[in-house]
Amino acid sequence: MAGIYKTVQDFNKNRLSHKVNTAKEGTKFKFRFPADLKLTLQIVTPDTNLEFTPGSIYGYRQCGRRYRYYAGGDLLAQADYYRVEEEKGLIIYSSAFVSGDEIFYSRDFTSPIRRLTMRNLEEDFASYPDFIESVKNLRNEKLPLELTRRDAQGKFEVNKIFREKIR
Repeated sequence: MAGIYKTVQDFNKNRLSHKVNTAKEGTKFKFRFPADLKLTLQIVTPDTNLEFTPGSIYGYRQCGRRYRYYAGGDLLAQADYYRVEEEKGLIIYSSAFVSGDEIFYSRDFTSPIRRLTMRNLEEDFASYPDFIESVKNLRNEKLPLELTRRDAQGKFEVNKIFREKIR
């Protein structure tokens, strides 16, 4: 099952506004070519062809993964669909199309998506010095700071610290 979330409320409740069973013959859930330039989603069934341009939907779900659209237009992040990697604590994202292996975050599903950098965390959480200090200790022998480090269960360690220090 795949589909789109029309609103942030639908996204928060994980309630698809339009859905389609992609296993049915003649049914497709896809991006118009070239996907990374158009960012236009299509739902195709034998009797219907729906198109959703960037910004007309809040996000989508495909293969059990959720993606949030963010218009970008600033230095925080560019226009893209961002795959939700974690949503307990900080919302952690990866870019669906344009940012490679870069990791992003937002405070919740309505706040701006920002690159996961120490500078951005310091700006957003200046009133939580314990959190900032603990995050600065995410170091190893090879890298001075590793914000994207994961624990044995594959969870982001920065989020563990966030939940301990802030929530």
